[in-house]
Amino acid sequence: MVERIGNGMVKIGVTQEALEEGIDGLTQLKPVLQAVVSRQQDKKQAAIDYAELGQHFDTAIDAMTILLLGFPDYQEMQHRDWKDNFMERFVQLN
Repeated sequence: MVERIGNGMVKIGVTQEALEEGIDGLTQLKPVLQAVVSRQQDKKQAAIDYAELGQHFDTAIDAMTILLLGFPDYQEMQHRDWKDNFMERFVQLN
C-alpha cells in the first residue's frame, strides 16, 4: 500500500513478515550476485561493481530493518544499537 501524504512524501504499508522475508532474501542474494559480477573479464570494473552492488544491498537491508523497528516485536531495539543486535533478534523471531 502506498498513500500520498503531501509535500512530496508517501506513506507505505508493509507487513512484518514481508520485511523479515525480504531482509532474509536480500541477505542471501547479495553474495550470490557479488560472486557473479566478480567473474567479469575486466577485473577493475568487477571490483567496482562488486562494491557498488554490496552498498546498494546494504542500503536496502538497512532501510527494511529501520521499518521493522516500527513493529512491536522490534520496539525494544529502538533503544539499543539496532545494527549490532538486529540479526540476533531476527533469528529468535524466525
